[in-house]
Amino acid sequence: MNNILMHKFTKNHSSCEDVCFNDLAYYEKPSFSMLSSNKKYSSSALGEIPPLQLDTKTSESAFLEEQLELYKSQNLRLEQHVEVLQEELSDHISRLELIRMENETMKTDIEDVTCELNVEKETSWWKSTKQLANLSVTALETAAHIMLPAYLD
Repeated sequence: MNNILMHKFTKNHSSCEDVCFNDLAYYEKPSFSMLSSNKKYSSSALGEIPPLQLDTKTSESAFLEEQLELYKSQNLRLEQHVEVLQEELSDHISRLELIRMENETMKTDIEDVTCELNVEKETSWWKSTKQLANLSVTALETAAHIMLPAYLD
């Protein structure tokens, strides 16, 4: 592990003191005296971000803020679209209820008309049957008046 740390820190730092300080900082928390003795590492050891990382973090933060604003605006548009769709749905539901009521009214009217037509059909059939019977009786009477006197004489 020390070789890896040594290689890593020798690549980034020029002096052996820097490598030793970082090696020590890896294994134990740096004390205030250690940090004050080496001013070069005091800011990073206290948790501050170096300038290059700060720029990267700032650009990432800006990108994420843009994405967040984009998602917020998209969410707002979707919420508005949902409201419009809900209004349309309620309109369609009310129209459907009106159509159902009209359908029930028409169904009742059709049943009434069917009943009336059946009554009319029955009445008409009885009238037709009665007229036919009357014609038959009249025809028989006429035939009887004509033919019977000839037979009786």
